[in-house]
Amino acid sequence: MNWIILARRLITDPVAIVFALIVGVFAAIGGMFYGKRIEAKEQEAAYAKELSDAYEKARKIETELGSKIVKVSDDYEKQIDLLEVNVANVNDELGRLRVPRPSARCLPTVTAPSGQPDAAAKSAAEWLGPSEINLDGVAAEIIKLGADLDEAYIKIAKLQELVREYENSGKLP
Repeated sequence: MNWIILARRLITDPVAIVFALIVGVFAAIGGMFYGKRIEAKEQEAAYAKELSDAYEKARKIETELGSKIVKVSDDYEKQIDLLEVNVANVNDELGRLRVPRPSARCLPTVTAPSGQPDAAAKSAAEWLGPSEINLDGVAAEIIKLGADLDEAYIKIAKLQELVREYENSGKLP
């Protein structure tokens, strides 16, 4: 019976009622904050998982692009080596581009005007010069420019291909 009397006194006591209300309010506020904390941790875990998945996808794409870049670089080096071999072969063939000048026997004879007996002989000697024209420098420059242009076109094509692949790799399916 003591319990019944004690319970009746607590229910009717204003201090006990205020204390019970304060405890109830604090319990409700604590439960609300605990729920918010749990919800925030769940959101943080979901964000971390999404971020991890995004990083993993980016690493995979980066690895694929890295291997493609290495392949393009290797192909480029092979093409450059092939072009250098071609340039060397063409340089070896430059000897065929030398054009011999006509000999003095093929020149017409010119009679000197009166008062200048050595003028015709002097002009023929100046015209003859060395025995052949050397086009090696001109041909070598033309070949070098062609090789440089080929290398530039190869680089541009490969870089444009990489840019297209990079742009396409960032698009979602």
